[in-house]
Amino acid sequence: MSFFIAAFQNGNLSTMKAQYQTRDGTLRVIRPLIFVRERALREFADSRGLPVVAENCPACFNQATERHRIKQLLAQQELIFPDLFNSLRSALRPLLLVDSARTDEMRALAIENIVKFNKGKAK
Repeated sequence: MSFFIAAFQNGNLSTMKAQYQTRDGTLRVIRPLIFVRERALREFADSRGLPVVAENCPACFNQATERHRIKQLLAQQELIFPDLFNSLRSALRPLLLVDSARTDEMRALAIENIVKFNKGKAK
């Protein structure tokens, strides 16, 4: 969602990182379920009797309706392009790697690895 909100509203290609460190360096945030479908998580929670939090991004406040619109847009597109989720996951993976790099050296290494990965896929 954050990728589409950033692209549609701010005109930039960015997203929440899969892992990052807070600005003060005291906390490392890891989002291990970043590539898991929401419906799979909901089904798992339901099967275990776990509560499911209502849809809302706690950091977005007024953007809940925008998130809902983007979800609807993606659901419509997935009817046309059944492999949409996998395609978007592949497209975002390099962006997540580059965004996770905190130094120029790490950024260069991430880009080098992306190029190697893509060359390996082309063979």
